[in-house]
Amino acid sequence: MSDKIHVAILSGGSGTRLWPLSREALPKQFFDLANLGRPLLADTVERLAPFAEPCIITTKALDKATLGLLKRFGLKSSIAGEPAARNTAAAVALATWQGLRKDPRAVVGVFPADHAIRDREAFARAVRTAIAEASQGYIVTLGIAPTYAADAYGYMELESATSNVDGSKVLGVKRFIEKPRADRAAELIATGRVVWNAGMFVFRADTMAAALAKHMPDLWSALEGLKPDASNLADIYPRLPSQSIDYGVMEKLADLRCVPAEMGWSDLGCWEEVAKFQEEGGAEPPLQVGGFGNQFINETPRPKAAAFVGVQDLVAVDVGDSLLVVKKGQGQSVREIVEALKRSGSSLAKTHDFEERPWGRFEILLDTDYFKSKRILVHPGERLSYQSHAKRAEHWIVVKGQAEVTLNDQVHRLKPGEHIYIPLGAKHRMANPGQTPMEFIEVQTGTYFGEDDIVRYEDNYGRV
Repeated sequence: MSDKIHVAILSGGSGTRLWPLSREALPKQFFDLANLGRPLLADTVERLAPFAEPCIITTKALDKATLGLLKRFGLKSSIAGEPAARNTAAAVALATWQGLRKDPRAVVGVFPADHAIRDREAFARAVRTAIAEASQGYIVTLGIAPTYAADAYGYMELESATSNVDGSKVLGVKRFIEKPRADRAAELIATGRVVWNAGMFVFRADTMAAALAKHMPDLWSALEGLKPDASNLADIYPRLPSQSIDYGVMEKLADLRCVPAEMGWSDLGCWEEVAKFQEEGGAEPPLQVGGFGNQFINETPRPKAAAFVGVQDLVAVDVGDSLLVVKKGQGQSVREIVEALKRSGSSLAKTHDFEERPWGRFEILLDTDYFKSKRILVHPGERLSYQSHAKRAEHWIVVKGQAEVTLNDQVHRLKPGEHIYIPLGAKHRMANPGQTPMEFIEVQTGTYFGEDDIVRYEDNYGRV
């Protein structure tokens, strides 16, 4: 039996409990919350690459940022942009449809993009076990051996004790248990028969298609109307019911199988979980005087010290334009801050002062009434759109790599330390002709500095 499967990575959502880092325009999977040296999505792609080149199922709003991240880390994956957010059942159904197009008996693996896993070898062993079981016609989930009485995770009760949790054993699932209280979670763990539900599934395409047809017939019958090239996805997808795959299918199965495993896993679903995962990974604690149990998470580009005096069990999160201080145990309430920001019309609920683009990324350094400055990175071989602005001029200073600037159809080549002025209304484009990343500083002057002051004449990514 081959370990090769059709791999789908689910990469949607907005991660409101992880504000101010996770926002609608760039949610948590685009950040290195686990201190692994790469964003969660990049780590997930790398971890699954030995099984297949994955397909990332994301939203249309995130597909350009996803492409930019893949280029930044030199990763290969196809991207399927969902025209509308429809929860995990629709995404799993789309992955099933993709698998059927290859082979009705193709084994499909579905994995979240925003989870952290330290032990890749244990993960791979569990996936291989799940593939073998799934090839026999079973739907298989990967269960995580619980390490403490967590009340933020769902549990699965298995048919027998999980004495072997090295990812080589398969057990039947008796029932799902939704996020119990901590005392109840401790009782469940003491039985030795429960695992955390990590939302990772492996199945044969025809098996899942039959389960969807039985338990979610409206969703599956609608998706079966997709053309072979999925060109009508935008017409069909918004009409699909919005439901989780757990509630819509998994909890209704009579013969769901589970592979219990220990793999250093966390869903990083709230700041307490992030702090716990980073502490277990050896993160240095902040300075503390007359207090304890505090954690500082710095997600700014610059090193920053923090000190806590006379307080305990706080998590402070600094992302540059926002600072969050939350008491451990209250992390689930952070989403209420996001709702309040949305009601007020604040952009802080949606956008950052930096963005991932398919050609690279930019970070706003300073934004005032009379000038704006950015640090901009361009991937090797990439270029920005050929454009002009009606309300601002720009001054570009190259600080790293080799730059190729087109200004009113004339090409200029710049190296670090050299600069060029872009007058108001001039057509211009920056490109990186080199083999390494290129960076430049942009200083804008004028009367308006919004991203919508742009006219595009040519663009590699079809933007207008």
